[in-house]
Amino acid sequence: MTSIAPCETIYIRNINEKVKIPTLKSTLKEICKEYGDVLDVVAHGNLRLRGQAFVVFDSIDSAESAISALNSTKLDGLKGSVVEVTYAKSRSDATVAKKGASELDSHVRARVAQKELKQLADSNKRRAEPVRAAETVSKKVKTAPETTFNPVHNILLLQNLPKSASQEAVAALFSELPGYVEVRLVPARQVGFAEFENDEQAVVAKEKSQGAEIDGEKLLVSYAKK
Repeated sequence: MTSIAPCETIYIRNINEKVKIPTLKSTLKEICKEYGDVLDVVAHGNLRLRGQAFVVFDSIDSAESAISALNSTKLDGLKGSVVEVTYAKSRSDATVAKKGASELDSHVRARVAQKELKQLADSNKRRAEPVRAAETVSKKVKTAPETTFNPVHNILLLQNLPKSASQEAVAALFSELPGYVEVRLVPARQVGFAEFENDEQAVVAKEKSQGAEIDGEKLLVSYAKK
């Protein structure tokens, strides 16, 4: 079993699912403030995340104290379940935000890239499965909520390009990244495209280039439509 590195955020599971989210958050904040300053309490009511919560402290010492005190206990106000309390697998946005906007932006972009790479790997795995399994997945996809985001693609859409942006300046942002193929600009629409050899390389390039400045304008990078 892989050990989890200590961090400022604790993960609480096996919470009674009948507890309302507002009650859960306020109760956990009240309980946990005994062990240190609580920056945030995160809990969601959707099916996948029911019975779980994250509490973000201002220090690792506070998180450690909370884990030692609360693990394998019944928490008052949460309808009697014996909870399991551990360190969270990653730092929370609230923790990273204390280090500044730039640090938070990098943290969020890295998380998005990691999620997109996992989705891409899952997608590739599904395509490799027998047709019968693929049909089952297809039915599930049709019932899922629609998203306005395009799926991962080896061609990136570059928006918010200033009129003064040159082919050379835009290409310079991407040319040193693995798998770079070319940049194409559409000056009349102030957009462009950056092409890479495969989807995985495009995910990394999107993370690295998101928000980069060209002539004072911040670049908006997404996946082009397939």
